[in-house]
Amino acid sequence: GDEIWIRVGGWQPGDAGTGTLSVQFSPALVDNLIADSQPGSGIIDVSWQAISDLTSTALLIDGVPYASTGAVAAGTLLQQQVSGFLWPAPVEICLMSSSTGGSAVPICTAVDVLGTAVEVVSGSTGSIVDDSVTIASVTVNNNAIPADLRVEIDIDHPRISDLRIRLLSAEGEQLVLQEGASGSGLDAIYWQPATPAAPPFNVGATMRPSGPGSLLDLCNSIAAGEWTLEIEDLVAGESGTLVAWSLVFFDVPPAYLPAPDLIAGDHQQMSQLGREGDEVGLMLQSVCCNHGDEPLDWHGNPSPLHPFMVFNLYRISEERIVQVGSSWAKHAPGPATTANACGLGCTVPADPYTLGIGCSDIYSASYNGTQSVLGPRSEIDPWSGSYDYNNSILNGPLGSVTPVDRRLRIHDADLDPSANPDSDLVVEALYIAHDDPNPGDNMIHEQVSITSGAPGQTWQFSLSDPGQIGPAILAWTGSTISQITPGDGSDGMAIIAAKAFPLDASESSWRYEYAIWNHNLSRHVGTVEIPIATGVQVSDPYFHAPQIESLGYIDLPWQIELDSTAIRWNAPPQNPLRWGYLYNFAFTASAAPASGDVLVIGHDVSGLMLTQSVIPGGPVTPAMRRGDCNSDGSINIADSITALDILFMSGSAPACTDSCDANDDGLLNIADPISLLNWLFGTGSPLPSPGQSCGEDPTVDSLDCLDGTPCS
Repeated sequence: GDEIWIRVGGWQPGDAGTGTLSVQFSPALVDNLIADSQPGSGIIDVSWQAISDLTSTALLIDGVPYASTGAVAAGTLLQQQVSGFLWPAPVEICLMSSSTGGSAVPICTAVDVLGTAVEVVSGSTGSIVDDSVTIASVTVNNNAIPADLRVEIDIDHPRISDLRIRLLSAEGEQLVLQEGASGSGLDAIYWQPATPAAPPFNVGATMRPSGPGSLLDLCNSIAAGEWTLEIEDLVAGESGTLVAWSLVFFDVPPAYLPAPDLIAGDHQQMSQLGREGDEVGLMLQSVCCNHGDEPLDWHGNPSPLHPFMVFNLYRISEERIVQVGSSWAKHAPGPATTANACGLGCTVPADPYTLGIGCSDIYSASYNGTQSVLGPRSEIDPWSGSYDYNNSILNGPLGSVTPVDRRLRIHDADLDPSANPDSDLVVEALYIAHDDPNPGDNMIHEQVSITSGAPGQTWQFSLSDPGQIGPAILAWTGSTISQITPGDGSDGMAIIAAKAFPLDASESSWRYEYAIWNHNLSRHVGTVEIPIATGVQVSDPYFHAPQIESLGYIDLPWQIELDSTAIRWNAPPQNPLRWGYLYNFAFTASAAPASGDVLVIGHDVSGLMLTQSVIPGGPVTPAMRRGDCNSDGSINIADSITALDILFMSGSAPACTDSCDANDDGLLNIADPISLLNWLFGTGSPLPSPGQSCGEDPTVDSLDCLDGTPCS
């Protein structure tokens, strides 16, 4: 019964054309996404319900992956406690879910994470006089200078557009809370770090004051005294009621305030621009949009105040995600364009060397592949967005380059669909901007279809599916995802994704696969350590890093160390995990997966970073059948003979001596073949657990079961 409106517009003013618009609906996979936070806690309690069988779910906090789940049955209620973000602040919670039928559109909600209020006061109420000014007041007792302020207002009025609402402090500072609203009734919370005021205005939403002025302007002096709410009715004909209003004061300022927000838009084009032997140089179209509320710097070189764009390619299978291609950083030139590709509504800025609020800037694949505007990623600090043109390779002639240099380089073997039948090709765009305080939504990924081409020829591509906000590592469905960050706000973050697969039917051996993608951790990653429990056997350690064109670094393998407590990978000085790249780590262990701490150490800046992920648990006890002493998969008189042979004829003990312990007393003696014979011929007690069925020995004793017994 919902009515859906679709707006179709051109890339630039005056563009026109015809075509076909296809709308595809997919079933909802989750419902009842609820987020709540108690003031002063810095914690968000999130819950949601699966309404279909899910293969995976990823929880994003302000666009940044926070946690994930594996397979979940329909009807399951899931809960997650979220912490570690900057607060007080409004926080967006989004849920990405997948099933065997595909991925659902992300669903989102928002919650205000507040400090503890130091004073809450409610003001006078009453009628709003038509075509006049109504004054309401409240006395504030706090003799301190507040750090933050929220204003809650409830007005019953048939035409809110008639009203201009001002707040005046005890010292006479004032701002316009609301002007130019629409609809009937006003029920809103005004808070400076919130999103701009927008309809609906009568649902209790948090929004930023219309201005001019800021709520923080009213926090520059002692709060004590009489505060005034001034409601001016600008149009005759309607009256109303001020139902309630209150002021909430805090002694902690907002974590951040209105700013630009560079987000990634949907790209439509990827092209081959050159070839060198079996390697091709590709490039992707880029779409950058300003989803914030301040213009974004867009000055070209030599100014450092511009965004940087990098592009990556991945092969993703059920077992692994591997980076197979990467580009240098494209430097955005100024001035910015004023398109509306993201449909946000472009406000053309006064300064052409900024990207206006809601505006987009689009570059074709061929322009992004211009080698003279592509510089090494190593020249850019991904956390601060700083860059020094004076020491850049771009501050000079281009020099000699091959057709693939600096571009999105990939080998034919990694592109060829026939050589990679069990994996998908996924492209990723990542944007860095020095003035973007919310980098969680500045990357996008999308599956690539190859429409034609062959090794040695020209490849053609299709990007028909909508891009998904977030890094490509999120497309490795079913993996457990968590963040790697210092936690003190001193640096950016990396993301670790992990999976564990049983290698045999008895689940006595497991393959552990990890991928770590460095988003904007400027210190780089130098060591990865995974704990190993006592008694767990580890084998077949693995490391993979993509082939990278870079300056000052060399593609050297990491050193692998294994001892009784952990397996660790140490980077050589020439090849830490740098920003925008993904490295792989793997091994086989004789233990089923559990949740535990993975330790990561920075490369350029020391210090431990712990994150929860999948690790090997305790040793796996192989399954066995009680009484199958000769391990032939059946229980008969031959097993009693085997036990007697072991006891009296120096026969070889089996790998699973527990299976010979027919009475489960923790000893291997004459009582065991007797107990087994009594059971076989119907006069004895049932065999102790696990009996004839396969399972673990529930008794802790001195007997071993190293390999189990046949269970199929």
